Amino acid sequence: MMALTACAAQQPSEQPNADNATEPVEQQTQESSAAYPVTVTDVKGRSVTIEKEPASIVSLTPSNTEILFALGLGDKVVGVDEYSNYPEQANAIKKVGDFNGPNIELVTQLKPDLVVAGGYIQDDAVKKLEDLKIPVISSEAAGLEELYETIDVLGKVTGTQQQAEQLVEKLKSNMKAIADKTASLDKPKVYFNVDINGFFTAGKGTFISELIAMAGGTNVADDSEGYAQYSVEKIVEKNPDIIITTEHAGSPEDIKNIEALKNINAVKNDKIYSLDADIVNRLGPRVDQALEQLAKAIHPEIFE
Repeated sequence: MMALTACAAQQPSEQPNADNATEPVEQQTQESSAAYPVTVTDVKGRSVTIEKEPASIVSLTPSNTEILFALGLGDKVVGVDEYSNYPEQANAIKKVGDFNGPNIELVTQLKPDLVVAGGYIQDDAVKKLEDLKIPVISSEAAGLEELYETIDVLGKVTGTQQQAEQLVEKLKSNMKAIADKTASLDKPKVYFNVDINGFFTAGKGTFISELIAMAGGTNVADDSEGYAQYSVEKIVEKNPDIIITTEHAGSPEDIKNIEALKNINAVKNDKIYSLDADIVNRLGPRVDQALEQLAKAIHPEIFE
């Protein structure tokens, strides 16, 4: 389920027109803000030393690709995973395998100074790259605080610490503005559909649950931990007011056609919303857009 949410959809998605959206930094020549060598601790607790400012970088997850571009490093990214489709320039970069199985041979052929890997699913790839003396940072975030830490770490090792600080500040400001608007409103019950095949959802401890709360909703699946399988019976029992889904997780029509769900509030009141998976399921520099999409579905009145 971690892989599912990190990869999101395989097809590129159009970016919504959001006033508070965080856009990738324009490519520009920047003086490095780091003195090398730089030693950092990544999300897995590994101490990693980067001897020189990276001139060529490989990203093995879509969220990390987006972070690198948002820091203005797109011209240094020489390889990405198959699902990295944003920003548009990422589609033209050499593909080095999918999220679960990066092609180590292809990665080594690119001679990267730095590889940015996923946190836990890509353990084998990290070990193989370490054995080849290629510097690897594990930086796949699981929650908002880890996202901010990931941006900070990548800023430090790439000489873009000032840009990283500005990005984190902007994300926090944008998200606080939305959370403040919903803080005093009623909290409708929300069910987030991760995958209709098996009724997987985002429970307590996921960034999706964090965002639902900030968007002014109550996640009915907070009685489960992480990305969990949820029964139809439990969905009926919780009777959500709103169901959030994404393009590839199951359409609103698919959900409406499930006989057992036809009497829950979300179905009866036609409050099933399909959001952009590439934005909502990726914990990266567009997380403020993800929060805005959720808030518009849960409390559309504050955007009128």
